[in-house]
Amino acid sequence: MIRSVAYLFPAFGMRYRGPLERWPVGFDEERERLLAVARGIVAVDVAAAGLASASDPLSNSLREHHLSYIDSCALAAVVARSGLPCALAAGYSMGLFAALAHCGALSFEDGLHLIEHVVRVAHDVVDERDYGMGAVIGLDLEVVEAIVRDTGPGVEVADVSAERVIVLAGLCADVDRALAAATSAGALYATMLPIVLPFHSSWMAPAGPRIREFLPRLRIRAPRCRVVSAVDQVVMTDAAAVARELAQNIVSPLHWLRTMQVLVDAGVGTVVECGFSESLCKFAKGLDPAPQVYHPKIFGRLVERASLVA
Repeated sequence: MIRSVAYLFPAFGMRYRGPLERWPVGFDEERERLLAVARGIVAVDVAAAGLASASDPLSNSLREHHLSYIDSCALAAVVARSGLPCALAAGYSMGLFAALAHCGALSFEDGLHLIEHVVRVAHDVVDERDYGMGAVIGLDLEVVEAIVRDTGPGVEVADVSAERVIVLAGLCADVDRALAAATSAGALYATMLPIVLPFHSSWMAPAGPRIREFLPRLRIRAPRCRVVSAVDQVVMTDAAAVARELAQNIVSPLHWLRTMQVLVDAGVGTVVECGFSESLCKFAKGLDPAPQVYHPKIFGRLVERASLVA
């Protein structure tokens, strides 16, 4: 029996596209409906999805975030209609916007306006140096923190994604040095991520005030279901909490492991990754107790389970 279901919304950097067993019934129609709405608000080029231009990182980021948001909102809508309503939700990094839109704290349209603003501000606040993010797998947090301290102020811990899965952010040269040190220390995997900004680090701090100034243009409401902060793990139940989360999301380090543990401790037995990713599901498998996990490649199995419960 499926009792309590949490919807997880990934960031674009964790997105994959590949063959599915079958699309959830109604996904194509829902995505086309949302695309039609989105094209009246922002520039969305589906044909250019996955095509990156090294000379135009801002356009790349806008395209990827817009499409990721649309896909996540569409996937969440069709899963909900299949008979598996969302009891709790959490958004990883920029996945926060789709989580809030699905839970009714933001309209779909306001979510698009906010993404457009946040992405532009994030690109605007950094200087001309090369920034990026990297992942370390297989080392304890304490070991990675020591490596970061030894590397110097050009790199920071941006997220604890899971046990022994740590994300770094900062100047590319320093992140790369920290990754090399992690490899020497025995990391199973240490590599740069395809992200050109130092999200969730102190370099994003100037974006905070500019995001807060933008929020009064939006209609922010209390979410219909509980949304867990990936920053401080507060369970958002009112509009004020949502506004605080929006202002601090990209400028603050995340702790996704603690966020997921809040969901499990609240009785979640099934998590659904509403986006073209399976990374968040993989992280969830390491929790105690581990929930049942579903991502787009196996959504068909989830819908079959829901039909048995109905």
